[in-house]
Amino acid sequence: MKNALIIAALLLPLTAMAQPLTPQQQHQRQQIRNQQMMNNPTQQRMQQESQSRQIQQQGRLNQGIQNQQQQQQQRLQNQIRDNRERTIQSQPGNNHNNLR
Repeated sequence: MKNALIIAALLLPLTAMAQPLTPQQQHQRQQIRNQQMMNNPTQQRMQQESQSRQIQQQGRLNQGIQNQQQQQQQRLQNQIRDNRERTIQSQPGNNHNNLR
């Protein structure tokens, strides 16, 4: 009986740790982790480098998209021009060979 009480007394603190955290406790722990990361110079540098790479990559992606849009717009304008010329040239009695 004595041994059982001693074992129960030893295990009692462990049962408190086994309980799930409430959302508020989880939020508090996340805030503490975030604060610890902000106080860690190595972590700050790594985070800044990561953000810098992301910004550079986003810039390259935006430039690529802009180039594609310009190329597509030029192709469409050329297509419209060519279609207009074909339409004019196909009309009876029209002697326009080249409008460029």
